[in-house]
Amino acid sequence: MKITEMALRASRLTYFVALIIFVAGIATFLNFPSQEEPTVTVRDAMVTALNPGLPAERVEQLIARPIEERLRELAEVKRVTSTVRAGSAMIQVTIWDRYTDLAPIWQRVRAKVADSKDALPQSTMGPFVDEDFGRVAVASIAVTAPGYSMSEMRVALKQMRDRLYTVPGIERITFYGLQEERVYLEFDRPRLARLELTPQGVIDQLVKQNVVASGGQIVVGGINATLAVSGEVRDAPSLRAMPIALPRPQSSTAPVPTIALGELAQVSVRPADPPESAAIYKGQPAVVMAVSMASGQNVEQFGKALKARVADQEKLLPAGFDLSTSLSRPMSSSTRWAK
Repeated sequence: MKITEMALRASRLTYFVALIIFVAGIATFLNFPSQEEPTVTVRDAMVTALNPGLPAERVEQLIARPIEERLRELAEVKRVTSTVRAGSAMIQVTIWDRYTDLAPIWQRVRAKVADSKDALPQSTMGPFVDEDFGRVAVASIAVTAPGYSMSEMRVALKQMRDRLYTVPGIERITFYGLQEERVYLEFDRPRLARLELTPQGVIDQLVKQNVVASGGQIVVGGINATLAVSGEVRDAPSLRAMPIALPRPQSSTAPVPTIALGELAQVSVRPADPPESAAIYKGQPAVVMAVSMASGQNVEQFGKALKARVADQEKLLPAGFDLSTSLSRPMSSSTRWAK
């Protein structure tokens, strides 16, 4: 009763407090975090490892089992399930439901997987850990650039991605259709034999020089090789000029003789075939940038800031690059209502 009596006696103060509460409510409503999809906690991760040419039985023994043994050392791991095929192993890791903070757990999973790498065959690619199954993209940016190589698009788009990360609320930007380049070597077998070299020996020298990544694939009796590009040397002319050491007697004190890689093999650098991922926009090859928003953000305000930044970044791209931005449904609906 006293509260009611005080409110009636100080009516101006009561109206003022009520007005403040009303305004604060409106401001909170307009800035309340919103997103298109609910946050889904996914307790599964996929570990993949590749070793082309290795039969399924050997993949299980040499790749899948060492990784499984390391993962089972974690108390948070509920289940480990492996699918093995010739040349590849896919290992699904499931976390117990009682754990809610998964980020540190995935860090420990990555550490265990990294520890298992020393026990895997030297030619194994990976293992790679993917735990992003629950991530939802709120915007997609399709990029086409007729006349530009994939290498040129990669440089321009990675610079654009780094600048877009300055937009508040961006959690991750993922590329789709951005094909990785491979080094293709076609060895001259008679010349290798005369110089007492082998394809694997040449590749080992390139790995030591940080020109190509370890692993890759050698086919057709060890005469052709497909390797992942590593380091700063990415164009074919530079690769052809890479020096390869020739054998010499152990007792010799003379400098080690070398020969250019281009004299031992035909060298080309081109996108992986078959491609690991592909994107098509309006009938043309494209690269898609999928933008994920951090939790606790307002999707409408985030969309406006992202569109403005993309428009600014498009002006900085080389001539011929065309961008098309597709926003999530809440952003599009807001635009239509405003019209």
